[in-house]
Amino acid sequence: MKEGFQTRMMVSAMALALVALAFAASVPNVGASWTSSWNYEVSMGDPVSQATVVGSPEGIVYVMGGVTAVPYTALTSAYAYDTETGSWTSLNPLPAATRGAAGAMGLDGRVYVFGGYVGGPLEYTQIYDPDADLWTLGELMPYPVWEAKAATLGNGSICVVGGEDVPGLVQIYDPAANTWSIGPPVPEYVMCGAMVSIGDDLYYSGGGSDGYAATTNLFKYDSALGAWTTLADLLEPRAGHAMVEGVDGLLYILGGADDGSNLPAPVYDSVYAYDIEADEWSEATSMDVARTYLGAAATSDGRIWALGGNSASTVYTEVESLQLYLFDYSVELSSSSVRAGESVLLMADAEFVYVEESGSELRWSLVSADDGTVYASEYVWNSMPSPMALTIDVSAVAPAGDYLVVIEYWYVYADVTYEYVTDLELELEVLPAADPADLLIADLEEQIAALEEQLSELNDSMAASDAALMADIAALEDALAALEASVDTDNLALMDEIAALQDQITALQTALDEANQDVGDVQTSVDDKMSAVMGYAIIGLLVVVVLLLIVMMVMGRKSAPPPAP
Repeated sequence: MKEGFQTRMMVSAMALALVALAFAASVPNVGASWTSSWNYEVSMGDPVSQATVVGSPEGIVYVMGGVTAVPYTALTSAYAYDTETGSWTSLNPLPAATRGAAGAMGLDGRVYVFGGYVGGPLEYTQIYDPDADLWTLGELMPYPVWEAKAATLGNGSICVVGGEDVPGLVQIYDPAANTWSIGPPVPEYVMCGAMVSIGDDLYYSGGGSDGYAATTNLFKYDSALGAWTTLADLLEPRAGHAMVEGVDGLLYILGGADDGSNLPAPVYDSVYAYDIEADEWSEATSMDVARTYLGAAATSDGRIWALGGNSASTVYTEVESLQLYLFDYSVELSSSSVRAGESVLLMADAEFVYVEESGSELRWSLVSADDGTVYASEYVWNSMPSPMALTIDVSAVAPAGDYLVVIEYWYVYADVTYEYVTDLELELEVLPAADPADLLIADLEEQIAALEEQLSELNDSMAASDAALMADIAALEDALAALEASVDTDNLALMDEIAALQDQITALQTALDEANQDVGDVQTSVDDKMSAVMGYAIIGLLVVVVLLLIVMMVMGRKSAPPPAP
């Protein structure tokens, strides 16, 4: 990777942020395209041609009836192909063998097979329910058809258009009512062509007109007008081809031959794309296998499919797919003007849908619109997906005037393809280089503006804080008032309770006093009795003491010796 690229390219958050800005200059593009080759997929177990081939929104392709070899013998076999896994499943067979029948997927998810050929045109309406793997028969068609084409309209009805021996006939089937009606006829005899529906409109391409010889016709049934109109002719006559609408909104016709007979010669591998809005045809990538009476389907992953078909002598088993993709890009400048000596950003953004981007390379130049002088140029290789932001440095000596940022080329690569953009020009005005004093003043003004913004934010923050504080104070005041009111109310009940308690206390005190009085009286009585007892005890004691003294005196006398003679 080049050093200039490393220092200049900023594929980062800055680049992503710039996408959202209102850029002063831009060159947008939206397109649809296809890869350069078809891919071989899992082939059918048996060769099949002239089968009814119908695709479902879930990516399942149904192959009903048809033939397996030349000469042509109609089949009852039915298969389902899972385009995601590449697996084939055998289904319950059709009630009636058929080839060259018209078919469509109904809005109810069932497959409808109309008419066909076994010894002559058929009038059967055969209905397959994928959920139950069962067939039923609907109301017979008003007119039997072979090589008619069918498509489901947005209102749910199914149109069966053309067929051998029914010039321009349009038969309309109502699946809900199981009834048929006749619609406005196609301007010409049509058979063995191809048809798709978009909303309530029909597009019928090529086929034979009053015979098997191929035509270049393209008819549209315009539901708004209630009539058929003629669009741009196919690039070549085709019959026995297939037709699908791709995810890009283009109509693709695949293969076919110069006539719609069973053994046509030659057969083609060519593929053409029709742009409805532009009413124009272009050539797309050819298939690997040339074939007619093939089946085709388109799936939501962006692929179109070609299945089976035959040449003048061979019926094929091959299944091929072609990857379609969408491509979108924009190239923008961050400003429409810049001063000499300063820089501007070039934003290059690309997007693939259905394929993955892998990188890009780009060369730009800064050129004077006045004299063609190149003042800057750079080559950039980007190994990462878009977007990328490139810095364009405008020389300080570049004279003031009008300039062009020229994208000489820009290649955007995906895993299987690439897109390129060349010779894009973005206008850029280069202003005189700024005076140093002016730069200083501008820098000071920016600083002042930043300080003023900070001051404003601070004031806003303080104002918000003050408001929040005042709100808190008001809330506290409200809470206090509520508390005071609650206290006043509660005090009345409290005072009543206190008064009741005081009454109880008084009663208890009175009872206590009375009890104390009784105790005092008892104590006094006890004291009196104890005093009397104590008196009697003392007297008794004194008596005992006296008696003891007397006894002692008596005893003393008896023991004393007699007096001396």
